[in-house]
Amino acid sequence: MSPRSDQTSRLAAATSMLREHTDDGWIHARPTVLERLRGAIRPSQELRGRTDDGDAYAVSASVVEQRLRHRVDDGERVAVSRTAFTADDDGRLTSVALHVVVRFGEPVLALGEDVRTIARAELERILGPHAGRAEILVDIAVTDVTDDPSDL
Repeated sequence: MSPRSDQTSRLAAATSMLREHTDDGWIHARPTVLERLRGAIRPSQELRGRTDDGDAYAVSASVVEQRLRHRVDDGERVAVSRTAFTADDDGRLTSVALHVVVRFGEPVLALGEDVRTIARAELERILGPHAGRAEILVDIAVTDVTDDPSDL
């Protein structure tokens, strides 16, 4: 038997043994791992931006979501728990809904206006001047109130 065929047969035997072995931990972790994988590779809606010169470009809605979370979440008063975007047939943003968790005792109306102002400024920064205008509805919904800072 040649050294090459010996290596091939060892590899085949090792592969066969690995296929027969199922780690109990994998059975329990599998659903979570697969769910995270599906979430990580899910396609994202494209939103159209426009430069000051009028040139169009596309931005992934997941990028816009992450940027909004980064700007709005302050770790003390408010955190975004969910976002939803609506765009027209050309991919131009028409509305964004931000669901937020607020700290107990915060003045909700004033905080909502602060969040809306921050969101509009960030949308304008990402998608161009048209995105900061009032024609794009920025809806803020308080979906939870907490006294636990770790929830923010």
